Amino acid sequence: MSSKATLGIALSGGGIRGIAHLGVLQALNDYGIFPTHLSGSSAGAIVGAMYAKGFAPKEIFDIIVQTNYFKFIRPAISWTGILKMDTTEELYRKYLGEDSFESLNVKLTVAATDIQRGKVIYFNQGELIKPVMASSCIPGMFDPIQIGNKILVDGGVLNNLPVEPLEASVIRSLA
Repeated sequence: MSSKATLGIALSGGGIRGIAHLGVLQALNDYGIFPTHLSGSSAGAIVGAMYAKGFAPKEIFDIIVQTNYFKFIRPAISWTGILKMDTTEELYRKYLGEDSFESLNVKLTVAATDIQRGKVIYFNQGELIKPVMASSCIPGMFDPIQIGNKILVDGGVLNNLPVEPLEASVIRSLA
């Protein structure tokens, strides 16, 4: 058994919950407790990606408060959503830098919903930004995000609190 303690935290969807997660992460950090694994849906995926990249909870809060999101979202002429979020990729690149899960300081799994197959898809390797965008893509409000042959929307549609990837990750790291 490994001597290093592991701690997995699932971050749920919901805009206000995303802000609340920052308070919990800050309180844990204040006591010297740092998660080794994160899993997130929607707002939780965004907070998780930024925290896993190395931003402190207070820095993430300041970025959220100071960012004018309207300049990154444009109208969609589509039957699948009223807005497009493809231009938010620029915003994610600004803060996340390298577009890969492997570049993160903390292991992260992001949940999105495959609307064609009606199942949750988990991302934890390879490209980072598109899965985070897909995980927070509210159906009807935003056009779905396509990754490969999958059409994806908000992970919270089917799994708003993705603990399942953490169970497997933390158990594997204890072995």
